[in-house]
Amino acid sequence: MASNVINCLSLAIEELEPCSLNVLNGFGLVVEELKTSILNVIDCLSLGIELLYTTLLKRGRNTFSRVSNWCESEGSRGQSEQRFVDWSRRCEGSVYLCGCAA
Repeated sequence: MASNVINCLSLAIEELEPCSLNVLNGFGLVVEELKTSILNVIDCLSLGIELLYTTLLKRGRNTFSRVSNWCESEGSRGQSEQRFVDWSRRCEGSVYLCGCAA
């Protein structure tokens, strides 16, 4: 009786082995696809951030140039530092903090 149970269990284990390998392989494929998707999202985000940074940098340089010209025309160049509060008028909505450098 005990040998019959052992034989039955060993057959059941043999039947489960290919199934478990298929499950593991399937899980590995899912993980691989997920990893690829995450890497694609990261690449896309980094490209977007790089484009945004480049755009802001160019805009910041232009804004700095306009502000420098304004500072010179206002005669503020020799002052230690002057920060502008009226961003919309003097900085034209820039995200950068504008000021007259000494």
